[in-house]
Amino acid sequence: MGKEIISVRQFTIIVMLYSVGAAILIVPASLTQVVKQDAWVAAVLGVLVGLLLAKFYITVGNISPKLSLVQLIEKVLGKYVGKIIVILFLIFTYLSGTGLLYFLGDFMRTEVMPETPIVAFGGLFMIVIMFGTYLGIETFARSSEILFPIFFLLFIFLVVFISPQVDIKHLEPVLNSNPKPLINGILIFISEFAFPLVVLLMIFPVAINVPKSGTKGFYIGAIAGGVF
Repeated sequence: MGKEIISVRQFTIIVMLYSVGAAILIVPASLTQVVKQDAWVAAVLGVLVGLLLAKFYITVGNISPKLSLVQLIEKVLGKYVGKIIVILFLIFTYLSGTGLLYFLGDFMRTEVMPETPIVAFGGLFMIVIMFGTYLGIETFARSSEILFPIFFLLFIFLVVFISPQVDIKHLEPVLNSNPKPLINGILIFISEFAFPLVVLLMIFPVAINVPKSGTKGFYIGAIAGGVF
């Protein structure tokens, strides 16, 4: 099998959807619990910090553009230490994936089919994930292109139909939070929005047809995900 390659546009969409991910389900409530009416401030600052992390990821990826993150780790840290770090990285991705399955299942059970066990949703989504992994990154990227307009349309519907419930007074008093809760809010935001983006170094820039343009795609996808 030849090396799998995706386009810059496909990579941009993947970055955006990946940064939104479960964050759109759990971050709003978590932020408002910590910083109350200043949750939007923590989110804006979190996007800016997330872009700095994206810059760091891009720098790491460009150290050796022909290697994935796992290959780069072993090259830089050596065979034995590198393998230990790789194993920890794989454990991180595994825990992230299982957490995402839980959030999806919990959302479906809460909003769509409350009498269905959460494990049923998790099992169905897991089958889709396994099949997508088997087909490879190119198929995954094309699927992302197809699903992106649907995601965008549903998001617009959400904003439009929830807008009558918006009350600007809920944002007052502005910047009334102490620094510590605000910093905690920023950390909550980037923990779901920016930290997981490190996984994309498995395909950036090694699997992108125009690696130099992939940097721009990384930034655009992160900014778009932050806006959503």
